[in-house]
Amino acid sequence: MNKINKILLISLSIIILVTIYGKWFIGKEIIGGDWPYYYKEMLRDFSYVPPLWTSQGGTGLGGVNTNFPLFGYENIIIGIFVNVLGLPWQLVCKIFWFGLFIALSVFSMVFLLRTIFKNLNISQVVISIFIYIANSYILLIVGGGQMGIALAYSMVPLVLGVFINLINYVVSVSKDSQSKKLYVSGLKYSIFAGLVFALQLMFDFRISYISGLVVLTYAFFHYFFIDRFSLKLFASHFLLFIFIVLGLHAFWIIPFLVFRLLSVPEGLTSTSGFEFFSFAHFPQSLSALHPNWPENIFGKTYFMRVEFLLLPILAFSNLLFLKNLKEVKKNSFIMFFALIALVGAFFAKGINPPFGEVNRLLFNNIPGMSLFRDPTKFYLLITLSYSILIPCSLFQLFRKIQVWIKNSAMGHNFIIKQFGNMIILLSILYLVFLVRPAVFNELGGTFMSHEVPREYVELKDFIISQPNFFRTLWIPTQSRFRIQTENHPLINAEWLFKTSSHSAMINMLGNKETEEILGKLAVKYIIIPYDVSHEIFLEDHHYNHAERLKFEHALDKIPWLKKIQSGNVSVYGTPKYNERFTLDGEGKLAYKKIGKSKYFLTFEIKRDSKLIFSEQFHPGWIAKINNFKVRPKETELGTMKFDLPNNSQNATIYFEPEEWMSYSSSFSFIYLAAIIIFLVKTKSGKNV
Repeated sequence: MNKINKILLISLSIIILVTIYGKWFIGKEIIGGDWPYYYKEMLRDFSYVPPLWTSQGGTGLGGVNTNFPLFGYENIIIGIFVNVLGLPWQLVCKIFWFGLFIALSVFSMVFLLRTIFKNLNISQVVISIFIYIANSYILLIVGGGQMGIALAYSMVPLVLGVFINLINYVVSVSKDSQSKKLYVSGLKYSIFAGLVFALQLMFDFRISYISGLVVLTYAFFHYFFIDRFSLKLFASHFLLFIFIVLGLHAFWIIPFLVFRLLSVPEGLTSTSGFEFFSFAHFPQSLSALHPNWPENIFGKTYFMRVEFLLLPILAFSNLLFLKNLKEVKKNSFIMFFALIALVGAFFAKGINPPFGEVNRLLFNNIPGMSLFRDPTKFYLLITLSYSILIPCSLFQLFRKIQVWIKNSAMGHNFIIKQFGNMIILLSILYLVFLVRPAVFNELGGTFMSHEVPREYVELKDFIISQPNFFRTLWIPTQSRFRIQTENHPLINAEWLFKTSSHSAMINMLGNKETEEILGKLAVKYIIIPYDVSHEIFLEDHHYNHAERLKFEHALDKIPWLKKIQSGNVSVYGTPKYNERFTLDGEGKLAYKKIGKSKYFLTFEIKRDSKLIFSEQFHPGWIAKINNFKVRPKETELGTMKFDLPNNSQNATIYFEPEEWMSYSSSFSFIYLAAIIIFLVKTKSGKNV
């Protein structure tokens, strides 16, 4: 391919990708899917040292953020670039989330291609990148605002690439005894692998789990089908890799293990849930067609699209060009990626045939597999493999036709070159045709332009203007434009009433006991949201305004509620509500927050009493009273209470795992600094 054709190919690809992803960077804000919307007042709660205990979330009663690594990344980015440097959040999220996804995807794929192929051509690189970042799976992920998964996905080729380099190093050392003198400098391969995997693990554990399976599969494949190496040497490097990852993630692993903070969300390991989420059928998964494409509406699946069937045909046609064992070994990467593509297609279909019982058995018995209640995450194996296999197939096809043209009467260089250009162009156009809804602005979620409704801005100002602590109850659930801070948490009615039935919620709100419960939970306002995005009041996947009116009419009839605001956003006030801390009995109480998850309280009490802490019960909380540590007891509402002796004057209440995290964070920081020093000295040739 001459220089002009290369420029045209790159320009065409950039134009197409800008057409798809440029919407993120043109608009003022990115709003849609699961991507959270933050008012500037909400951003003030974020610190570059994130807390373990947070009130952000639908419970409103606080809790440990089990997705702490990603939560930590978000806090660091907002804490440094927004709260310290004063950059607008709209710019920061576009750079460090959406822009980083594109940049990492491109860099990772180029790195992997350069690792496994000695000779690369620009067309191969362009097609590989296009397949990897513009397929039905990842477009629905980023369109749905699941940027933690997207960032982890973008690093999968990089993770595989650094592990291939590690294994290649182990192979070279295994064969050359003299090269064992380079063992110390060779540690950098394990260190780089550990650094890369640790970063991916911060974004999403499930994608990292699949990445780990891929690299272990490659190690097994390389040992038995490509070249043998010293298992002892590989084990030592792999253990170093594990220590690197564990050391860098010690900041959350230590407190999580010591205090048993890890918990499996209810229903995650349910076989019935796994069966329900098995949306894809084998023809769809093998064709890299996401079952929800292109609308991405939960539970709404589509039939097979025949145009996607060419993808597996192109990918696996590589195998037709392997005539003997010598060619198989020479093209070992083709065999490897064909293998993991089939494995990915098998897992991605869940319990659907063929052999769906095998997946059910693995889900119930293999450690970690219960994380994949939604098996479509295995699509990344398919897209990764096809990103490698399809360009290779096209190249092999071109070579075969090239030979045929040369041997024919019409064969000359001009025809051969033009035919090659035609294959590349048709390939790009075919890939664009598959994702045409993205090109023609037909995808929803983050790809659509949204404005923040004026009603929600006014509600935010109304809530923020009240400095005292209270909670809001959103019924039936919160809106994406909700306002919540550490001082004004929100509770989703779906969580509080443990039901998604609208009629059941209405009945529970009508009970007299509900008034007392909401008062004890410090609920000052009940809010019926404005469903501007048509995501809440749905009937058969369609917006039904009558469902919203049912709630408003029901709340209007409740005598102990006072309607403060009507219209698109309806607000009701409760007659009375407690503070964050209250005394169960006579006395006076004052408190102030003195740190992350730490409060100082003063009392005036004449007899033994109970201190009620209206946060969700957790044994990790401690009240230090008169130099004695008092553990909480659980109330009937699931909150906490502490015993107060009659001579109590003050107390310090804190979340004990938070203190452990400060020490473990220091350890991780020192660990990272030591790794950097080692790498710098190794590169400069100094003794370590």
